[in-house]
Amino acid sequence: MKLLLLYTHDYCLRPYAKSVPEAADRQDEMAATAAVLALVHVEAHDPPEHAKLVTKAIKQVKWLAGKFGPKQVVLHSFAHLAATSAEPAAAEALLGDMRARL
Repeated sequence: MKLLLLYTHDYCLRPYAKSVPEAADRQDEMAATAAVLALVHVEAHDPPEHAKLVTKAIKQVKWLAGKFGPKQVVLHSFAHLAATSAEPAAAEALLGDMRARL
């Protein structure tokens, strides 16, 4: 898994195009102020280590949040940080577990 963490004062996201054809259509916009932005790339070899990766990622997110004090975290699947990617369902499961634990 590749994880790029950023602290952002203002963040806005508007869906532009689907990269996974079977994903639901979404037109809603999302905005956050004073948040940790986590760009997550789940690689092809990551699914067997799912639980370990979730724990490690959450520790990193909490560490950055402790530095700046934000109460919001934006989890964003970002498939451009490595050469290989896991199946979309594996990435969705990992992000869902991170969301539930945060």
